[in-house]
Amino acid sequence: MATPPHHYISNLLSPWAHVTLKRMFGGLGVWRDDRFFALTYGEEIYFKVDQVNRPNFIAAQSVPFSYEAKTSKGTSERRIINGLWLVPDDVLEDSDMLITWAQAAYEAALRAAREKDGPKPPSRTLKTLGEKLRRRLKEINITTWDELEDNGVIQSYLHLKLKAPMSTNLSVLWSLYAALHQILESSITDDMKENLLEILRSHTGYDQVGDGGKT
Repeated sequence: MATPPHHYISNLLSPWAHVTLKRMFGGLGVWRDDRFFALTYGEEIYFKVDQVNRPNFIAAQSVPFSYEAKTSKGTSERRIINGLWLVPDDVLEDSDMLITWAQAAYEAALRAAREKDGPKPPSRTLKTLGEKLRRRLKEINITTWDELEDNGVIQSYLHLKLKAPMSTNLSVLWSLYAALHQILESSITDDMKENLLEILRSHTGYDQVGDGGKT
């Protein structure tokens, strides 16, 4: 079943709460009580995620939101928004489940607001990465989890690939993704990998996705 068009989102969520829509990312942001918790893009719906509800999306083999953006050089590239993940079709087809997932997304938005307004939490670390890969990241000025998040998985991988093409294989990409999302690398599904590869291939000048070499 195809995901319903974005203008149905208010009706889908009406048994749960009144929501308002505002244009963003070429789609419509969905708000409840001045808290952004969802996005409709074309015929797809994405919910806000954090450490609490992201495992449900991973278990459903969902993928994060990505979109086409212009670079400073006038070229196009795919960018990933790690805080928004695609709502699975089976959730959309079950009104009770949809409301449960919407509530979880709204609670993620509330937690994000509390973190923003309150004391800054300690920076997450990159200790889950091997020491050798951490040294390589340091060479491109990425030493903390926050710096990895700012650069993004794809851009970080491309910088490593540019610096040392023979020793930067796809296992590096999976490791960066797992570290950023604080999940086990073994939990990255084939669909998630294919989504990353599709974004990687979309970058101008990147015409080969190799998997040779070791980290």
